[in-house]
Amino acid sequence: MRGLFNPDIRQRLWIALALLAVSTIFVGGIAWYALDRAGTRMERLHSETLTQVARALNLSKQSSDIATSAPFLLNLKSPYLIEREGGVLLTTLEPVLTAWPSVEASAQSPIDTYEVEIAAIVQKMKSAITDLVVAAEKLNVEQDATLALNARLARLEAAYYRLSTDENRDSAERRIWLALQGMANELVGAGHAQNLPGVGEHQRNFQKMGRDFNASNAMDIQTDAYRTLVEISSGEQGLFQVRRRELSHRLESQNALFRIRYNASAISDLAAKFARNAEDFLSEERHKTAVSIDFAKAVILVAGVASVTIALVAAIFVSGYVTGNIKAISDAMLRLAEGDRSTELRRKPLADDEIGKLHHSFRVFRANALRLDRSNRQLHQKNALFEKMFANISEGIAITSDSGHLTATNPNLAFVLRVDPALLKGKPLIDEVMQHSDFANQAVAAGIRADFRGFTELQNDAGQTLEVRCSRLPDGGGIWLFSDATERRQLDNRLRQIQHIESLGKVTGEVAHDFGNVLSTITANIHLLETGSKKTARKTLLQRMENAAELG
Repeated sequence: MRGLFNPDIRQRLWIALALLAVSTIFVGGIAWYALDRAGTRMERLHSETLTQVARALNLSKQSSDIATSAPFLLNLKSPYLIEREGGVLLTTLEPVLTAWPSVEASAQSPIDTYEVEIAAIVQKMKSAITDLVVAAEKLNVEQDATLALNARLARLEAAYYRLSTDENRDSAERRIWLALQGMANELVGAGHAQNLPGVGEHQRNFQKMGRDFNASNAMDIQTDAYRTLVEISSGEQGLFQVRRRELSHRLESQNALFRIRYNASAISDLAAKFARNAEDFLSEERHKTAVSIDFAKAVILVAGVASVTIALVAAIFVSGYVTGNIKAISDAMLRLAEGDRSTELRRKPLADDEIGKLHHSFRVFRANALRLDRSNRQLHQKNALFEKMFANISEGIAITSDSGHLTATNPNLAFVLRVDPALLKGKPLIDEVMQHSDFANQAVAAGIRADFRGFTELQNDAGQTLEVRCSRLPDGGGIWLFSDATERRQLDNRLRQIQHIESLGKVTGEVAHDFGNVLSTITANIHLLETGSKKTARKTLLQRMENAAELG
């Protein structure tokens, strides 16, 4: 059986998830079956009732926005803008009637939609908006006329005040100017009055002051000023009539605004009533649905417990197998990391799955750790040997960085260079070290600095010889070898002298041998001459001696 079906971790997890999915689908099916009828009914009620309530509330908000925006018409100064904004308000009002919930749209609902009431209210709001637009246009015209008259009166009143306070004029003339200033001041007050009684009061005061004005004692310029004030205040375009029309139009606009606000409030009240009726209806339906849901809850609870039990059994089986092996492997890895190379896994995997691969990986890791330990021991031995050689070699050794600073030196470097050992501390430059040695001038001439590579030989004035070798390192630095070759150079010089003397001895011996041959020849021929040899002529013997002398 194990050979026929041997699932790995992923397959086991998929099996557990499949069981959980089946149980979830089972519970969901029961829930869907139990709640389908209630859900369908509630959905229909929501679509037929709550949507209409939302529309009613939204339209109530639109009507409230109209009531809020309407007063801004009174602040507009252009008739074109007033008509355009009034059209916008009417356009905004149209959906309130057309989009209001109708009886046909909610035939299954016993909720009253108040269609007749809303139609009457919308018609009243349209009439109020139209009246507001007309009143705002007229009010704008009269306000412009009032502003122009007020500006003119302000200039006249200021001029009359200056004339009435001019001390260069006589008292009678100044009194007349003061009276004219009072009349102008009454007109200014009428131009700024906020109600019709106030305008009437200023008009009565102006007329009384006009009757008291004595034109016979006034100068021509004062009479003209009086006539100007009368002209400003009289007629249909006079200040008092303009102010009465302005305040009347303002009252008309305020009345239209009141009607707009009142009707908007009525629409909001109808929307609230509609929402309350819908809420009562939904509460009743919700109670009926709750009974069905309670029964469904009991069924879902039983099915849910069963499905959760199945899922837990599958999860415990999978998690027990996975977590148990992972814990054993992690503990073994931890002991291995702490240095226990004898750690082994006691449990063997049941199958060649992910857990089996982890077991195999642990064994490979353990073997690699053992090999790494052996490599570290060998490396430690090599490092110890290198350090021993580096410290005890008779030559001076230095390692420099790519910038020429000393990074490492052996103890004999200071002795070979004949410098103070304290100079080598602090990573000085190689050329600075050479400047403090006995070969400073020769080092400069030979170019001993950070970028020097190769071999050179330095000899100071005292006859001491220093061999310098530098090889490049991969990081751009260099390894330097300094050798004291003074004794070797002296031995080489002595050897060359001995070889030279030996050569001279060989040459001297050869010369002596050749000279001996010449002397023998001369001696033999002299002997022949002395003995008087008859076989050889005297001339011949002399010739031989002469030749021998020339060869010598």
